[in-house]
Amino acid sequence: MSFGPPQLRVSPARERELDLKRLTDKHVKPLLSGEGEELRMRFWEELVILGHILRWSLLATIVGVLSGTGTAIFLRLLHVGIGWVETLPPTVRLVLPPLGGLLTGLLIHYFSPQSAGHGTEAVIRAVHKNSGKIPLSVPPVKMAASIISTASGFSVGKEGPAAQIGAGLASFFSWCLNLTPEERRKVVICGISGGFASVFGTPIAGALFGVEVLFLGKIMYEVLYPSLVAGLVANWTASKFGVIYPFTHWSLPDMRPPALDDFPYFVAAGVLFGLVAFLFIEMLSFFTRLFRRMRFWAPAKPMIGGVLLTLFAFELSLFSDRYFDFFGLGTDTIKNAVSGTHALIVFGAAAVFLKMLFTSISLGSGGSGGIVTPIFFIGTTSGLLVANLLPLDPTLLCQLGFTAVLAACANTPISASVMALELFGPSHGWVAALTVVIAFLVVGHRSVYETQILGLRKTDALLVRSGDEVGTSPHFRLSYSMIWKLARIRHLIRKLFR
Repeated sequence: MSFGPPQLRVSPARERELDLKRLTDKHVKPLLSGEGEELRMRFWEELVILGHILRWSLLATIVGVLSGTGTAIFLRLLHVGIGWVETLPPTVRLVLPPLGGLLTGLLIHYFSPQSAGHGTEAVIRAVHKNSGKIPLSVPPVKMAASIISTASGFSVGKEGPAAQIGAGLASFFSWCLNLTPEERRKVVICGISGGFASVFGTPIAGALFGVEVLFLGKIMYEVLYPSLVAGLVANWTASKFGVIYPFTHWSLPDMRPPALDDFPYFVAAGVLFGLVAFLFIEMLSFFTRLFRRMRFWAPAKPMIGGVLLTLFAFELSLFSDRYFDFFGLGTDTIKNAVSGTHALIVFGAAAVFLKMLFTSISLGSGGSGGIVTPIFFIGTTSGLLVANLLPLDPTLLCQLGFTAVLAACANTPISASVMALELFGPSHGWVAALTVVIAFLVVGHRSVYETQILGLRKTDALLVRSGDEVGTSPHFRLSYSMIWKLARIRHLIRKLFR
């Protein structure tokens, strides 16, 4: 009979930690101790970093191939679907949105609820809340639902499905390799970057977008290198499948380079682009809340959204036979705006508000598809709106709006600035960065991605809770110093007019 102290049970995690410590004491410390310890430490540091780079180069390359292949398949099928719908008579196309909405709702409701909406917010939530774990059912269901929604006339984009497809395949790949939760999280972020890069045709900006979009004001530098590798490989893979990127094959007109003499006007343009983004975010949020409050059968909500789209399109058909420009992707309108053929844009500057309405109904009702392509439409056509207020080249403003409204809506100023360089050339670099950053600041602490995490406050005058989701946190609260300053100004004004 033993009267010794009771034996404490050690958890498996603690046992692994103790085993690692014993192995380190036995094998690693002798290599680092003794003469030349500092030199050996530097050598081992570089060796470990080199091994890390090689390992993640391999993992990111495989993820890039997977996400690029998935995106290529999605884009090819989407092209076939849109091409078939365009052969139908206008009266048939006009009634497709309700039918497409019902099919999308049934598919999502019964097979993969995570595939609802524009997709990017779902993968952001998976990265933050679930260590990147995504069900394998998401990629095929998201692909099918997005093709049905886009082809039937819902005003959605293609980057959300590409990001969700790439992230889903990356999550399955990490499961096959039995990676740790933290490694799976990094691999899934690589999948997001690969999806963005392969769908935009801008490998650097797309890869940066996948890293930058996770947080408002914070970048995970530890995953920056593998994300760039995944983005480059995914873009190369998709191009080998014959994917053609409309945003990289347009013919841009010859224009006078932006001049510093117009600096005040460019600042004003950045402010106006930020206000456009603010209006779109609030409109999207309104329709999202509206449909969430509806006590209908879930698959019926996208159908109701499709009915609304049909009604609005019918009203527009009374004024123009090109009302279908607000259905689907709207790539032709984007191309006409940035290339200077503005006469081909139906309803001119008013197109920005119509696209906001169509997109907000499409995504707010539960349609499946991305949101960045509609943002490009809104950004470029807002350039025509701003051109009515400022003495600047309308085509230049359309090009600036392309990236500035994206930066404001998604809180991604760095990737948007890089995208301007990739698409429009270095002559636009400084003015694009200027309008991008101003629009990013003007829009405040809000985003089209409700699951984006607040990582900073855009001004010391406002208080925000870091770590909250943008959609669940109040947008701001005045800091005590700002309250004191406002009170002081109020006191001086009263004293002045007393």
